[in-house]
Amino acid sequence: ALGNHLVLSDAPSNIELAKHLKQVGSVFKRTDSETLAEKISQLIENFAASTPEINKLSELAYSKFSDTQVFQQYTKFISGDYSYRGLKEKGNFKLK
Repeated sequence: ALGNHLVLSDAPSNIELAKHLKQVGSVFKRTDSETLAEKISQLIENFAASTPEINKLSELAYSKFSDTQVFQQYTKFISGDYSYRGLKEKGNFKLK
């Protein structure tokens, strides 16, 4: 996602990623190839005008998913020293 628009299927992990990156409109139903084609066409048509949006998306993605952020969150998660107490056991860990 760093520097690119997203086109994501509606798999649960993709929906979660789209929400974090404020790109929910980029999600398509996995069995709907027509909607996928429409989303790709829209991105191609609007590519030149989307540079500021791509920059914002890049910054947001980097702030959430840079190697430093991911490593820090993972370290907190496995060490038990995090604000998500009780979630580790439930398998319900979420990014901030």
